[in-house]
Amino acid sequence: MFRSEERRCVAATATPSYAVACAAAGALLAEQARLEALARCCEEASRFELARRSSSDDRATALLSLADEARTIALVPDESGGTEAMSSGVMRVRTRVADEVMAEEERRAAAAESRRARGRRLRIGALIALAVVGVGGIGSVLAVQSGIFAQFSQISEADARRVIAADADVMAGFAENDYVEALPYELTALSVDGSSEQDGAQVLTVSASIENGRFRSSFTTELAFIRVADIAAHPEFSQASVPDGARGTDWIGRVVRVSDVETEAIAGIDFDAEVDDPDFSPSFDRGHQTCTYTVKDSVDLWFAEVETGQTLGYSFNGTRWVRRSTSDAVATVRYRGLDGSYHAQGGAADEFDTLRIEDLDAQRGTFTLVYEKRATGLMGDDAVSGSISCTIQRAESTPAYADYEQADGAVYTFTGTGTSSAGNGTASVEGTLGDNYDLALTLTADYTRKPFLFGSETPDTLTVEASFVK
Repeated sequence: MFRSEERRCVAATATPSYAVACAAAGALLAEQARLEALARCCEEASRFELARRSSSDDRATALLSLADEARTIALVPDESGGTEAMSSGVMRVRTRVADEVMAEEERRAAAAESRRARGRRLRIGALIALAVVGVGGIGSVLAVQSGIFAQFSQISEADARRVIAADADVMAGFAENDYVEALPYELTALSVDGSSEQDGAQVLTVSASIENGRFRSSFTTELAFIRVADIAAHPEFSQASVPDGARGTDWIGRVVRVSDVETEAIAGIDFDAEVDDPDFSPSFDRGHQTCTYTVKDSVDLWFAEVETGQTLGYSFNGTRWVRRSTSDAVATVRYRGLDGSYHAQGGAADEFDTLRIEDLDAQRGTFTLVYEKRATGLMGDDAVSGSISCTIQRAESTPAYADYEQADGAVYTFTGTGTSSAGNGTASVEGTLGDNYDLALTLTADYTRKPFLFGSETPDTLTVEASFVK
């Protein structure tokens, strides 16, 4: 009777589940290298350690209560009716219980010492042991979630870069190549903003930038990844690029979508097909995303050097360069070669002894016209001389001036007022510069008319229309 009760008490205190838990914990600790990557489990491990201590205190109390139960059972007399044997049994039970309590305390002390020495390793081991002995459900869920994260964490930045770099649409850029040379793009920046699991694939949300020396584009993209071994189950990855020598456990990916694209020009335009200028080199304003260029054309005339400039304006609208404005052509004229004497080309112009241009201002286009006309008429009109201050005007050609149109498409006229040595003493002129060292003018000057046989002199005005050649 006593021995069977003793065996029953001993069996109750042996706690086979605890031994199994220890064995399981030992086996799982062998995987601690993998589990150490689960940094997020450390917080949970700390809480479970506290729970384990409370459980240990309850177990020690249970052992002491079992000792009291064993003592009560031992006091029941057996068939022999002797009390010596019962006292001995009680002592054996109490001794065994005490031994187990001491052993438990020693294990707790050893565990505390080991915990101080090993830190996080013990917390992970405690989490696994608790998963077996009492809170296995919670531990199992955490382990599964951590396992998924561990798998996901193996997708590297290099994998993401490889997928983007292999996508022809993305690497073609987001800006048109109007007015610029088409250059290849490079992936210059990448950061992972988030992650999720969708339809059995791991999905990264990535911010990235590409540039090619002309444009820089930043964008957000979603990249989906699966294992190489899972391609057959994901036909949408059939066109995904698989690296040479890839293993079944390696990741392959594809670009799912691209959004939030922002593109800026980082350099000006390279050419304009409508501008025939080998020195085409526009100025670039990066802040305003604009370019300007002045088209210059230089023409040499016999009396001037003419440089025309027309300013072209370009702007980048986030997708392409466009020409926004074209200014009117502005001419810069530097006069030269007009100074000197001119002789008449027949007609009334023969009456001029002198027609000379002096004091030419090359920038302002002003000069002095000096003239001398000899006396004429039956009784001999007074000779006339004087000087006229003239200014040259440049104007667009019209049909009326077609014969005087210059190589730059313009007509150059001059007007002026001055003095006369006779009559009321005034003179004026209107003229046009020809295309071959000549000019045509209409000169009006005061002079004194002589009387015919008798009478007095009278002031009058003469007008001469003539051509002169230098």
